[in-house]
Amino acid sequence: MDQLLEEPDLRSHLGVIARRRWLVIAVTLLFVGVATAISLIPQPKYRVSAQVLTTGVDDPVALVFGAGGGGDLDRQATSQLAFISSSRMRFEVGNAYTGSLPKSEIFRVTARPVSGSDENKTSSVVELALVSTDPVEAATLVNVYATTYVSLRESIDQERLNTTRGRLQALLSEKEADIAKIREPITALDNRIAAGPANISTLVDQRNSLDEELSKQTDQLNADATEIRRQLGNISLGVELSAGGGAEVLSLAGAPDTPVSPNLPLNLALGLVFGLFLGAAAAFIRDYFDDSVKTRQVVDQVAGVPTLGLIPKIEGGHDLVTITHPNAPAAEAFRLLRTSVKFMGVERQVRVVQVTSPSPTEGKTMVATNLAIAFAQASDRVVLVGGDLRRPRLEELLDVPLTPGLTAVLIGDVTLPQAIHTVASVPNLSVLPAGYPPPNPSELLSGERARRLIDVLGQTYDVVIIDCPPVLPVTDSMVLARMADTTLLVTSANKTSKRSLARAVELLRQVDAPLVGTVLNSLSPDQSFSGEPYRYETSGRPRAQRRAEAAVPAGNGGNGGGNGRRRQRWDDEGDPDADWDPAPQGRG
Repeated sequence: MDQLLEEPDLRSHLGVIARRRWLVIAVTLLFVGVATAISLIPQPKYRVSAQVLTTGVDDPVALVFGAGGGGDLDRQATSQLAFISSSRMRFEVGNAYTGSLPKSEIFRVTARPVSGSDENKTSSVVELALVSTDPVEAATLVNVYATTYVSLRESIDQERLNTTRGRLQALLSEKEADIAKIREPITALDNRIAAGPANISTLVDQRNSLDEELSKQTDQLNADATEIRRQLGNISLGVELSAGGGAEVLSLAGAPDTPVSPNLPLNLALGLVFGLFLGAAAAFIRDYFDDSVKTRQVVDQVAGVPTLGLIPKIEGGHDLVTITHPNAPAAEAFRLLRTSVKFMGVERQVRVVQVTSPSPTEGKTMVATNLAIAFAQASDRVVLVGGDLRRPRLEELLDVPLTPGLTAVLIGDVTLPQAIHTVASVPNLSVLPAGYPPPNPSELLSGERARRLIDVLGQTYDVVIIDCPPVLPVTDSMVLARMADTTLLVTSANKTSKRSLARAVELLRQVDAPLVGTVLNSLSPDQSFSGEPYRYETSGRPRAQRRAEAAVPAGNGGNGGGNGRRRQRWDDEGDPDADWDPAPQGRG
């Protein structure tokens, strides 16, 4: 069994969750509540987006000259992506936007390339996105951002084209000036020829000869000038057709109806998952540091004696469950406990049963009272003795007077018959209440008079059940243990600590108390005796119990001759008399 307890399995882990289910539920509800608050308290935010095409070309002159298609498109697309996010671009958008959103929202607009089929290249399609609480104004701002980018690209490209055209025109003028300077001699001969002199033929020959000579110098200049004129034509066409490098708005932003945050379903799911996880963790941590006994196996291991009774928790304050609810699971558990005690009497004398507990408020009085009623219901003549002279309680449960009681009998104020009360609702049950609390309970119970009183009760009744004080706070139970045939140690599930249980057993062993078993009280309905849930028959007693009780002679607890025995006489001073008719028999 020790090995079983030291090696927890899946069932034990599930048992921890079951025992701490309210902690798990509380933590889970806390996280779900936080997730709900996070989802409902903040103002919802919407995401708007637009797409622009940058074409990946940042040099319109190269485009016009036919060199734009073979360049490094990835580098150019990256350059345009950086330009879209530049301060200049945002400054231009700030000048163009006239909506109600603050200007700082412009810097929250994000630009990212739209993923293409080739992940190693930067796409020339860029998405402009903004998350805001005002979807309409956010869409307006993003659209202004997109259109401003296209218009700014057009302006920049036209400026570049015009600058290039001006440079080409200046270069063309230089070429033309060089050509004119080289042809100045020819120009002079042309002027003289135009004057019509007499030697015109000679001048024409000179001109042709000089033109042929100078053409070697001017042919290259003329070719350069022609190419420049062609490029100027392309530039003029580019200004008309290629401004903006092909950049355009592919899709404008619209105002969405569904917010992107808070995401209520996602937050609730995350809150539920984290709540369950942390709740389970808290349950295991609390269970690890919880020293209380919870199962029969733990009680058996710590106490070293078997658990004779498992009592479910009694709800609704019905402590006398054997009377008020005779078919309840708790009432059936007390009848099973009665059977276990009777079986102990087959091989040994069991008439005086001491019921105690390690600490207060663990249910010993309730167990003692219901056990006494269970014996009485089985036709045994039972006396329930209030041995707890410090905090008597059984008188309240059975509605009998507190006095006269045990205290008065021990000090000689009344005789024993005068102190014993009957319970009208339970035939065969008598009660010897505790009486007024004396100043010295331990000394009063340890005297010879108390021993003789218990001895007489044991010879007079079939079963004597003594409700004793707890073991750890006072020594009364250890004093009374010497007078009992059987000691039952009551523990409370999830309340009695392993340390206090072990210490109580140690103290009882030191005085040779007849500790034969324990009673585990206040079990939850899902806890079990051997790993299986409690199952009770609702009509009558279980067949196994009826067979067990049939094996024990009725009315004597296995000791023989109980009901036919005559009551012992008491003298006027309240002292037990040794005269029996017939002679008294010892309890040994």
